[in-house]
Amino acid sequence: MKRLRELDIHLLVVFDSLCETGSVTRTAEQLSLTQGAVSQSLKKLRTLFGDDLFVRSKAGLVRTQRGQELLQPIRDFLAMGQELLLNQTAFDPEQAKRVIRISMLDIGDVAIVPTLLGSLRRTAPGCAVHALPMDVRSIAADLEAGAIDLSISGREVTGGEIMRQKLYTHRLVMLVHEKSPLPNIIDMRDYCSLDHVEIRTGIGSKSALEKVLEVQGAQRRIVATTSHALAIPYWLESDPSLVATVPAFLADLCSARGGFRVVQVDGGLPVFDVFQFWHNRFDGDRFNMWLRDTVRSAFLRHAQFDM
Repeated sequence: MKRLRELDIHLLVVFDSLCETGSVTRTAEQLSLTQGAVSQSLKKLRTLFGDDLFVRSKAGLVRTQRGQELLQPIRDFLAMGQELLLNQTAFDPEQAKRVIRISMLDIGDVAIVPTLLGSLRRTAPGCAVHALPMDVRSIAADLEAGAIDLSISGREVTGGEIMRQKLYTHRLVMLVHEKSPLPNIIDMRDYCSLDHVEIRTGIGSKSALEKVLEVQGAQRRIVATTSHALAIPYWLESDPSLVATVPAFLADLCSARGGFRVVQVDGGLPVFDVFQFWHNRFDGDRFNMWLRDTVRSAFLRHAQFDM
């Protein structure tokens, strides 16, 4: 390892060129160097390998026996270096075969995965998508470790050097069962007085909506919470007196399948931005950059989401 620290890859490039050209002058021209710089590099090579490496002849510089022995190993070394640099700067999605791991809430399985999967199946047919549950306690560490490639959430991810990019803005609406006696529009006071079921992502935590309403001096009566957004329609079906505030796309899906409708809240409900998160250590990673661009582009093309 100590000897390896003495190795300057530039010297190997000079050696390879001298083998090809047999001339200090032509090597200088080929590498855009001065003849003095090439001569100095040759001097360092001779010291490093303990051999003259090249001797003069009528045909120009010719390799010594040691120089001949070094030719192929040095060219192999340079080829590996070139391959390493090319792999670092290129990612070919059409040829890639890997698992893409994205963490999100279960509602993302409905709202996000179909849009993303359609795009990935066209551009990266050899890749599989694993939608993983989001654990807010470990998400930052999982991103840093590379256990997941991206996290998609409207909830802020903190800890470590986490980076983010906005994907879209989702509107919140109040969803009720079709048997609910509520009119099609109510005011904020009536909204807060109803029996709400709530989606929450952490133990003991308040939802972003609750925090916004508290700032406005409003507070709902929450009778049940769940971390599983897709359970909400079943709860409303089992008890039509319950109401739920959900992203508009979930309400649209429920309404389209029948049995549910949206009740408007006079003055409107808050809107929230949804982001994709990744760790800074993967910010320049070519695969991660491609994946982020693909995710972002998928939502830019999708009219269902407000950008």
